[in-house]
Amino acid sequence: RLIPESHSPRLVSLGILSGLILLGAISLPVTGKEMAQQAQAGPAYQAYLERIQEVVPRDAKVLGNLNADYAFDQGALLDYRNLGLLEQEGLSFADYVRSRGIQFILYPSEMDLIYQQRPIWNDMYGNLYPYYEEMQEFLGKDCDLLDQFPTPYAMRIARRFPDDQAVLTIYQVKAAQK
Repeated sequence: RLIPESHSPRLVSLGILSGLILLGAISLPVTGKEMAQQAQAGPAYQAYLERIQEVVPRDAKVLGNLNADYAFDQGALLDYRNLGLLEQEGLSFADYVRSRGIQFILYPSEMDLIYQQRPIWNDMYGNLYPYYEEMQEFLGKDCDLLDQFPTPYAMRIARRFPDDQAVLTIYQVKAAQK
């Protein structure tokens, strides 16, 4: 027998249950700051969406994180994760923006950190290396900066970085302004 007679199935089950409860308790937020952030998530998220909507029309074609999807009409948001396929599709970043009719770009500061610390965070948006520098050039030359504000929603990996690094920058594509 694998389980000695002194360890009845009931005791083994109780031990497993106790272990699962302990594991769950350890994974709960342990700091007051984290609990406060989670308690504020509803109003903070709504404020995040409202700030975006002050600058970007609901029906505009937008490149951004999925967490901004509720700020726009269905189908208006294109997710950054699609950019991992640019090389495979033979598209440059600029080609992608133009071919999809993207008018606004919601740029989260986490993109810079992910690029700087690659390949650790490649699972977030794929490998940024093939398009990152071109994207930076495009943002600098082919876009106008409309707004920039701190928000925890600009940093999905927020627990790893200081709060002041979580910034969302909203750009408007110049070609879309005509």
